[in-house]
Amino acid sequence: MSHRLGRLYSSLTIVLLIVFGALLYSGTLHVPWLFDDTQNITENPIAHDLTKAVAGLFSVRGLAYLSFALNYHFGALDVTGYHLVNITVHLLAACMVWLLAKRAFANGQEQSRFLLSVPDSVILPAAAAFIFLVHPIQTQAVNYIVQRMTILSSLFILVALYAYCRARESRATFSEAGLYAPTIWFVLSLIAMVLACMTKQNAVLIPAEIFLFDWLVLSRGRFSAHDCRRLVYLVPFVLISVLFIYLHVGKDELVLKEAGRAEYWVRAEAASATQKLVPGQPPLKPADLAKPKRAETPPENLQSLYLATEMTVLWKYLRLLVLPYGQVFDYGYPLVSDPVALPNVAAGAGHLLLIALALLLARRRPLLSFGILWFYVSLSVESSIIPLDAMVEHRLYTPMLGFAVAVTDLFRWFSGKRVALVLLCIVIAGYAFATVKRNLLWSDPIAFALDGRDKAPHNQRNHLTLATAYADAGRWGDAENALRKAIPVRPYHYVPYDNLGVALAQQGKYNEARTWFSLASLLSPDYPNSVYNYGYVSLRLGDTAAATRSLERLRELQSPLATQLGAQFMGK
Repeated sequence: MSHRLGRLYSSLTIVLLIVFGALLYSGTLHVPWLFDDTQNITENPIAHDLTKAVAGLFSVRGLAYLSFALNYHFGALDVTGYHLVNITVHLLAACMVWLLAKRAFANGQEQSRFLLSVPDSVILPAAAAFIFLVHPIQTQAVNYIVQRMTILSSLFILVALYAYCRARESRATFSEAGLYAPTIWFVLSLIAMVLACMTKQNAVLIPAEIFLFDWLVLSRGRFSAHDCRRLVYLVPFVLISVLFIYLHVGKDELVLKEAGRAEYWVRAEAASATQKLVPGQPPLKPADLAKPKRAETPPENLQSLYLATEMTVLWKYLRLLVLPYGQVFDYGYPLVSDPVALPNVAAGAGHLLLIALALLLARRRPLLSFGILWFYVSLSVESSIIPLDAMVEHRLYTPMLGFAVAVTDLFRWFSGKRVALVLLCIVIAGYAFATVKRNLLWSDPIAFALDGRDKAPHNQRNHLTLATAYADAGRWGDAENALRKAIPVRPYHYVPYDNLGVALAQQGKYNEARTWFSLASLLSPDYPNSVYNYGYVSLRLGDTAAATRSLERLRELQSPLATQLGAQFMGK
């Protein structure tokens, strides 16, 4: 294939990736803020102030917050700009996957085996990039604004890999004309790693990821004495990892060391989400709150429980990669109760066997081996012993590189090449169609929330998301019904009580609303929102004494809501 024709194919591939990806996500520009968007962006002063964002650049995920601050500087809280940036990052990541896949399939035949006049070295990398681009599991990482942390970090990981490849290639073709090329590319790879670590902590895995790519993709599973000597080039990457582990990993609030966040990990009460409630009657009464209830502290063996839970979750991740049906925004996956129960041990043993198989295939099928081992390595921080949300789809964004390469490699070994090409196109088209459907859900907040609630009704947050979607649409009666169904799922969580009071107050049902605000305050006496809301509706009911008590309590809590409630007294 001539150099000119190769440039033409490359340009066409990039254009197709960008155009197709932009069309695929064009309908998601108005997806609203969700869950962690609030604390990380909409209510985060750092994300609203460029000066503060720059000052905190070297704090945990500082580069991600700087990107949010830039968005806010140019468009405030208009979600369109945030989505445009996320989509752009995804398109760039797909292009980087294509560049890396070109190296993975560089040894393919130049003569066409798949398609007349188009060599395998063009078809196969493009196929891998399109799988990465259109896979429906990517929709959460792209559409969930705060997960720019994930996709931006992944982009820098891919850039670090690519720059390392270029440094290796430049050194192999070393000449006086390119005297500094290997060094320049190597330094760029190190810079990309630093930027990745400044965006999200799991980028500390880059040394292991570079090793995997070098060994199984560039060296095709061979590991000679010369390859051992090349390990010295990984030392600077390891040192950067050690530095960021020391500075950041384990110091993030996500590690949940404080009992205040322990409620996230406590099992919900065994109550049905569809339990019938008497209108106006709370499922808890003040007397109930004095009764003993589960301790709001994490279990002592939290790390082992989380690790055992992840053994099952990893198999679910593998299934979602191959057959992405039944996707849920918020799985609320429960922790196992016994880490050494037979299903958990069997799941762990299955992973060990799969890893052993990948190692055995390293020489014969290095790209398939790479896909398997890349999956485990890239998830080794978030699916090990650091207790986070047990199962979320955006964690599969970086592992998608290995999956895309492995799947494309499987089709390469079909005996009937034309049949293989047709099947590969069907797979890509199927994933694209599933992404279109998923993005249609993302673009309709109420339909999206209903989908999550119906698929994971055990997760109270899905009910709260639905109630929020109804509230944003001004459908306060539907929001009330959603919240009444949310409360029995986890009766001792105070937020839905307060939210239900708001929904009732919006309908003018002040007496009933006050009951729910009171219960929220009993469940969490230091929660200022319920105190303020109780005082607000008390004023509307003419109960100035009760409103005054709320105002005094807000002042005790040193809440800025005291000023707002005081203003309500003035306007009464």
